[in-house]
Amino acid sequence: MTFINRRIIKRPTLFASSRRNFGNLLTHYETGQDGTTPEPGPDPDPTTPISFTVSWATNGGIIQANLVGIQDGDGTEVITLTRDDGSILATLASGSLGNHTLQHDEGTNYNTYTYTIRLDGVIESTFSRDYQPNVPTFTTNFFSNTAKRISCGIENIVNPHDSYSVRLAKIDDTILDTQILNDATPFFLQFTESDYGTYDYQVLLNDTQVATHTQLFPRPEPTLQPVGRNLVYQLLPTSQVLRAHTPSSTRIFVEMTERLLRRTTFKQVKRQHRFRTQRQIMELIPTS
Repeated sequence: MTFINRRIIKRPTLFASSRRNFGNLLTHYETGQDGTTPEPGPDPDPTTPISFTVSWATNGGIIQANLVGIQDGDGTEVITLTRDDGSILATLASGSLGNHTLQHDEGTNYNTYTYTIRLDGVIESTFSRDYQPNVPTFTTNFFSNTAKRISCGIENIVNPHDSYSVRLAKIDDTILDTQILNDATPFFLQFTESDYGTYDYQVLLNDTQVATHTQLFPRPEPTLQPVGRNLVYQLLPTSQVLRAHTPSSTRIFVEMTERLLRRTTFKQVKRQHRFRTQRQIMELIPTS
């Protein structure tokens, strides 16, 4: 019995105890066969984040996001063109590198918009614009062919749209006539003044002045009383009627009046016969 214990003590092994056995195994694993500690190996290469720049452009209703110099990444990233509320308008295929364009056409849906470029849902760039129809153009032609009425022809209309109206107005912006630009058909704006005189007008596109005009409506000259032979010519038709429908005494009176008027002035007639107008002559003639 004593012999056996002595041999065990003289020849220790790795399996002397469970605790010592664990320690010896760990040391053996870490140090290797030669008892040295190995150098640590390099970590796996981390993925470089994707990178690119964004420039924006518009063409009518089209919004364009130009993605320039897309590089790196692991090919799983998702790049999208969205509205500010996150609704997706266009998506770039995953793994795309280099230069690419995302775009969307608003058509005729005029409004104010904000767009974003998002990388995996994170906003990378933002762009806002007020998208409105092209401003209409046209020519104006002012004229007046009726007393106290101003007219303006609207012609050669380009880019008509029902969000615009053309207005004839005074310089103080009092609106006189208006029409919506639904199409390119020419039309007239008109207004009649209550009195003669000189007036200033303007043509407005919505609230923007595009033309002005000054119009004179002259007051008609009063009709002058005819004298001399002009009065004779005015009375001759009446005298011819009277000769045909009145007694002989009346016809003699009219003939004498005609002879007198042919060789005298209107003032002399008035002085000699005490009447001033054709109506007064008629009152002097008997009715039967």
